[in-house]
Amino acid sequence: MDPTLIAILLVLAVATVVGVLQARRRDKCLRHFDGYRVTLGEAGGDLTWGDLDAYATGLEIRYVTPVHTDQGHLEQSFLIYKDQYPSIHAIYRYPLGLPSDQRTRRADDLRNTVHPSVWRRMGRTLRNWLSMVRDSVLQALSLVIGMAKARTGGAVIAGQEEGLKSLSNEIIGYTGNAFDPLLERHLSKRVVVEVGREGQRRNYCGWLKDYSANFIEILDAIVNDREAVPVAPFRAGDEPVSGVLIRAAGQQIEVSNAGAPMVFVREVRHGDWHRAMDVVVPSGSTADVTLPPDIPADETEVWVGTVQRIDMVLPRSHALVRHAALLLPRPERPEQLTTEEAALTVAAVAPEADPAVAGLPTDGVQVEQATLPTSPTT
Repeated sequence: MDPTLIAILLVLAVATVVGVLQARRRDKCLRHFDGYRVTLGEAGGDLTWGDLDAYATGLEIRYVTPVHTDQGHLEQSFLIYKDQYPSIHAIYRYPLGLPSDQRTRRADDLRNTVHPSVWRRMGRTLRNWLSMVRDSVLQALSLVIGMAKARTGGAVIAGQEEGLKSLSNEIIGYTGNAFDPLLERHLSKRVVVEVGREGQRRNYCGWLKDYSANFIEILDAIVNDREAVPVAPFRAGDEPVSGVLIRAAGQQIEVSNAGAPMVFVREVRHGDWHRAMDVVVPSGSTADVTLPPDIPADETEVWVGTVQRIDMVLPRSHALVRHAALLLPRPERPEQLTTEEAALTVAAVAPEADPAVAGLPTDGVQVEQATLPTSPTT
């Protein structure tokens, strides 16, 4: 067969396979939040909330209610591209902010994370093995290409070397994953995640579900160990929680959080009119909503409460697993959970159900002797 034709067919094959794999390949941590109602927090404090769709090239947040703009059009979604991932501070999934079907899926997700099946463990072991042999395969491919170039004088192979390497990397990388042996042994266990923002660092204790080259996924993380404030109606000028202020400006209502607790805004309501928000407002952020012209902002009720437990996807650029941990019961100061939140926490993950805490002092979160000095980037 003509060497030129072989080269052309090889280029077409490489381009086709790589294109298909790249179009289907999504970050696995983001894929786990696909289809859920989430709040996306950016590094500057801006918040976007709605239903998340994860793609290979970025994310789309579909608004629950279209947003009216001053330019006279409705915005229905917010897109963030893959190269903008470093601007993400966190993606939050709050159980009480989910529709009933999503709550059920999330409960199953938490249960499977805490008690992974044998098949799930075997599948992960296989993927990790593929990741570890990836470099070996690429090195072997380079050796084969070198031998072929020596035999043919490099006429045909030389121009296809990079394409062959790219093809192998995409095929193996599609089934494999970024492998971190330090984090691998702490999957499906409680860890303490250290998150940095504007020179400050906060620690959250939760279940390490998964990680990728870019993100860490934490489930049922404790974000507030103070007494819970159930969701209740407040108005402009009120301070539902210390540091959280509700303001009315024209036809806009703002909920700004300058305090420590993370809060949840369920809805805004005036008489028979209401608009669902389902947005998590972390410290240092502000959520706002524009009201219809006939709704007075200063008379509108804003339903706000504190967040106790939450699921998060965090970029590894500013979040790292710092400690292995055990959550211990504290009889003298029991953890405060609202009735609804307690119902959404799987009974099997309660501290008293964890055999690892037997015989240990009940003084809160116990950090194991082995800490994890992981790098914030891979």
